[in-house]
Amino acid sequence: MTGIGEVDRALNRYVRSMRGRGVNPEGFRAKTLAGLIGVPVESMSTWLQEYRLAQRDGTTRYVIACHQYGRAARWRIVRQPGGVDDASTQTFRIVQAMHVCRDACKRAVMDFACEVAPAAVFATPDDMRIGTVQTMVEQQLDVLLHAVETLLTMSTP
Repeated sequence: MTGIGEVDRALNRYVRSMRGRGVNPEGFRAKTLAGLIGVPVESMSTWLQEYRLAQRDGTTRYVIACHQYGRAARWRIVRQPGGVDDASTQTFRIVQAMHVCRDACKRAVMDFACEVAPAAVFATPDDMRIGTVQTMVEQQLDVLLHAVETLLTMSTP
């Protein structure tokens, strides 16, 4: 069975297990899924990343989202088979969309601040232009993030 098939199998078991307890299946870690089907956590972590990429093409049963980084990353089901989502799943999709935008903006600003801006201490003309671009990018990202959050939290008619 492929990694994608293994993730589907583990997610099916996870969903059945949680529903059997009367709990809405939401968040999980690679360790949880790995334990359900008896595979190493490292394999499951790799397969979850492959699954994440494959879901872009609609070739997976579930749609999952990663909410943290690293081996202890927290994952969440954002769409279940059949496309019937409960209210908490629908809410989480909006929360995840805002998280992804915030995270991308934060990473861009951090990369600029840690990798590009330190050179600006020399105050050459190039460094000054880089500083101007950094300020502009930070301001544009703030505006963009605000617009995204406003659109995602608007009430629908």
